[in-house]
Amino acid sequence: MNPNVQMWTMWDDREETGCGRTTSAMVVYARNQLDAEKEFSVAFDVIPSNITSALKVNRSDVVTHLFSKKVLNQIDGTIAGSCKMVAKAQIHTNYA
Repeated sequence: MNPNVQMWTMWDDREETGCGRTTSAMVVYARNQLDAEKEFSVAFDVIPSNITSALKVNRSDVVTHLFSKKVLNQIDGTIAGSCKMVAKAQIHTNYA
């Protein structure tokens, strides 16, 4: 594994212009928090300032809503030694 990268978990849960809701999460290797948030921002087209970030695999309510326990355990264990890994998920609900 590259010692210059760390595993980051990021998530965002937001209302969309009053008629919908988008919930997004990503686990990725990056050199730092800023790089991880940039990758999340590009993947999900969100403003970086709205992203919640945590080092390593985080099991927040949003993250566990989008990823199963089995997937998070696999990321945290087996995949944790990988040089490049990204897991991303998103749900958008339109109430209109």
